[in-house]
Amino acid sequence: MKPQSIPHTRRGRLALMLGAAACLILLAARCPAAVWKHLADSLARDGSMERVTPRLIGILRQGAALTGLSLLGAALSLLAAGQRA
Repeated sequence: MKPQSIPHTRRGRLALMLGAAACLILLAARCPAAVWKHLADSLARDGSMERVTPRLIGILRQGAALTGLSLLGAALSLLAAGQRA
């Protein structure tokens, strides 16, 4: 029996986009705190954002990781639903 390929449907494309977004967000979650601090400082008008503390960076990284894992789960569930159909 030949394995089924994922059809090129809207569901497959959506799963691909969600998977790509999840990978980018998970990659951002793995960045060191210095990268997050530099990004926050570049967004500030004066070049230094004092409100971004190491604790806040940790919370942002955890939030990014949870968001990325959620998107990855959604992409995998779309793929699994496509296999059953």
